[in-house]
Amino acid sequence: MPQTTIRYSIKPNGTVEEIVEGVKGHSCDTLTKPIEESLGEVITHTHTPDFYTEMPSTQKEYIEYLEDHDWN
Repeated sequence: MPQTTIRYSIKPNGTVEEIVEGVKGHSCDTLTKPIEESLGEVITHTHTPDFYTEMPSTQKEYIEYLEDHDWN
């Protein structure tokens, strides 16, 4: 299974850039939603080509596993 990585870059003006790697399809939005809600207002979303690709079922199961955990 590919590694899922979420990278954050905090800009000098206080904005946070989030980059998700290793996730295909709409699961990146679902995976990062709780984090984004904790950070505050989302100004824009820019999706990579992986967003428009269907992910394998094993990766879907892994994302569901991560979603079921409380990350707060």
